[in-house]
Amino acid sequence: MILAPDGQAVTYDHRLMAVIDAQIRQRLQQHPAGLQAEWFLAHGMPGAEVPTDDDIAEHFARVAPGGAQGPIERFRWWTSSESAVAEVIDVSIADPLSVIVTYRGRDEHLYDFTCRVDASSLRITEVSFARHADIDIDVRALPTTDLSAHERAGLHGVFDAAYEHADHDYLEDSLTRFDYVAMAWSGDNPVGFALADYRIMDLPGLPGQLVTRGGLGCVDPGLRRRGTVAALVAAAAHAAWRPEYAQPRQLSAARFAHPATFRFAREWQNGVVPCPGAVPTPWHQQIGTIVAASLGAADFLSDTFVCVGPGRPVGQPLVHIDVHEHEWSLFEAVDRDRGDTLLGIGWVPNPPPGW
Repeated sequence: MILAPDGQAVTYDHRLMAVIDAQIRQRLQQHPAGLQAEWFLAHGMPGAEVPTDDDIAEHFARVAPGGAQGPIERFRWWTSSESAVAEVIDVSIADPLSVIVTYRGRDEHLYDFTCRVDASSLRITEVSFARHADIDIDVRALPTTDLSAHERAGLHGVFDAAYEHADHDYLEDSLTRFDYVAMAWSGDNPVGFALADYRIMDLPGLPGQLVTRGGLGCVDPGLRRRGTVAALVAAAAHAAWRPEYAQPRQLSAARFAHPATFRFAREWQNGVVPCPGAVPTPWHQQIGTIVAASLGAADFLSDTFVCVGPGRPVGQPLVHIDVHEHEWSLFEAVDRDRGDTLLGIGWVPNPPPGW
C-alpha cells in the first residue's frame, strides 16, 4: 500500500492506473508476460510498497541468493530521477513469452522495459531497461556465429560509416569475443549494431559473479543521440540472457573510445570505476585486470584503467564529442593512435560492500 498526495491509502494498482491508458493495460493483461510486467512496474514505481518474500516467490521463476529484490531495486533506482514513469504509452509483444513496455519519463525521453517469463510457470525470468530508439528501424539480435555473409558485410559497412580509418580486423576480433550482436535495419540496409553478452566470472572476493559485457557499438551518423545504441545493447543482452544468470547484483563492463559514450555508463550505473580525481583501489584494479583480459585488451594499465591497443589506430569515431573538461581527464592516458580504449565498470543496482 502507498499514500496518495492527499494522504489517503491506495493500492499500487491505482498508482499504475494513473499513468497507463486502459486500452494499453488491457493488452498487458492479455499476455502472460504482460501480467508480470504490470506487477513489476507497479512495485518498481517510486513510493510503492516493497514486495514480500511470498510476493517475490509468486512472481519470479528463479530467486537468486538475496532474493529478487535486486532487479526491483534496480528499477527503483532507474526511476528515482527524471526518468521515472510519467506515462505508459505502448506495449508490444516481443514473442510468446516477452513483452516490451514503452513509457515516457518525466524527462520526456522514451524508455523500454522488457519482461520475459518462463514457459512452464509463467513467472519472471528476466527484466531489462533501455532508452527507446525513437526511429523506425527493425532491430534483430542473433548469435555472432550465425551471421550470414550479407549481415557480416553490413556490420563492416556501418563500421566504415561511423569511424574514420576503421580497422576491420578489430571488428572481426570483436565478433569472436562476444556471443551476440544486435543489428538495426532500415529496410534492407543495416544502420547500426552493438555487441553484448554475459559471463559468470570468479573475481577477487566475488566468486561466480555475473558480468554484463558490452562490446563495439556503432550507428549511422544520422542516427546518433537518439537512443539507438542503447536500444541495440539492450537487444543483444536480452538475446544473450539465460535464467541461470539471475543474481541480485551484476557488474557491467565495456571499453570506451571517448568520454561521450562513457557518460552513459556513469549515468546509469553505480560505483563506476574509473572516476575523475580518484585512483582505482587495489580491489578495483584486480577486478579490472581480469575483466579487461576478458574483453580482449592486449595489456591493461590498472592505475588508469587504460586498455592498451594493438599498436595501431582502430578508427576515430566520426562524432562531435561535447563533454565537460573533467570528463576528458579520464582519457588523458588513452592513446588512440595505439588503439587504446578506457575500461569502465559499474554495478547494477548497487556495488558490493566495501567497494
